[in-house]
Amino acid sequence: MSDPEQIRTALTEARRYLGELPAPPNEANTCDWVIRPLLVALGYANHEIHAQASDVSNRFPDYTVLPDTDHTWYLEAKTWKAALESQHVDQSMNYAHSNGRRWVVLTNGQEWRLYDDRIQGKSADRLVATARLDDEPGMTRFLEALSRDSIVTARVDSYASERRVREYLVNAIADASSPVIEAVLKAIRVNLSNVPVTAEAVVSILNAAQSGPVFEPIPDLKPGIPQRIDRELVFSCKAKDADARGLFNGEGITVLPGSRIRRYPVASMKKRHERETAKYLSAGKIIDREHHFEVVQEIPFRSPSAASNFVWGSASNGWRRWVGADGRPLKDYHLKKGKGPL
Repeated sequence: MSDPEQIRTALTEARRYLGELPAPPNEANTCDWVIRPLLVALGYANHEIHAQASDVSNRFPDYTVLPDTDHTWYLEAKTWKAALESQHVDQSMNYAHSNGRRWVVLTNGQEWRLYDDRIQGKSADRLVATARLDDEPGMTRFLEALSRDSIVTARVDSYASERRVREYLVNAIADASSPVIEAVLKAIRVNLSNVPVTAEAVVSILNAAQSGPVFEPIPDLKPGIPQRIDRELVFSCKAKDADARGLFNGEGITVLPGSRIRRYPVASMKKRHERETAKYLSAGKIIDREHHFEVVQEIPFRSPSAASNFVWGSASNGWRRWVGADGRPLKDYHLKKGKGPL
């Protein structure tokens, strides 16, 4: 099983070759100094990483990972300073295609690319994710998706799907002629009559939203003095391995996208938590991040406690667990629907 701390340590060591230490001078050193240590940190045993092993077509991938199993994948390495070019992509995809395997990684140690042979089209069309060693958060997520646990349990599929959808949407909302912008524009005209809007304006609005907050921040309140709030407010709920934001509407909480949900509940909540997470995974409202779940679509709950139970994976009092920007619990606020303080 991969260890997050071990991954972080191996990634920190690999990043030293970006400037602190002399760069690997050749492909063999790139493999020995950077690539193989990262593979070991991802939970693979030495005997599960075969270097230069012959495949069915008598080709020799740089690494065959989990050989002779249902989960075999390939890694093609290039020298540290080499640009990853189209012929390298074709070479890499040939390993997967010839051997009936799905996943291939192409890397020079600095840039890492993940390809999926199940995608139709040219080799370049099968790219599902790219990460760079100098982008620690992105590289960490990329590596976690390639961990032994993720490959064996097929969690890598969710990562690949998310990256493809994200790439599509990022490009789509920047193109005024895309089907996505056309659909948004149509919805606006149906639901917001007499509002003049162009496709270009929609593009500007959507792209501006990517760089700023979607919701207004909670207003500053005088300490200890509850005030009536006549609009929805965002509260936070944090615990070990959990960090959620929720929109309070006067009765319940809607957990917002980007929230992290605890993966491992207490024993008494195990069945209920597993049932809930399975439901939301199936509906595409959350995705599996190996050590936690991430909310990608809003999830409404009828009460603050139901929402905090889901976030924490344990029984909790949501009126106390959800807190405002000033650190005061939800119970200190007036309800929206004209009720007095709790």
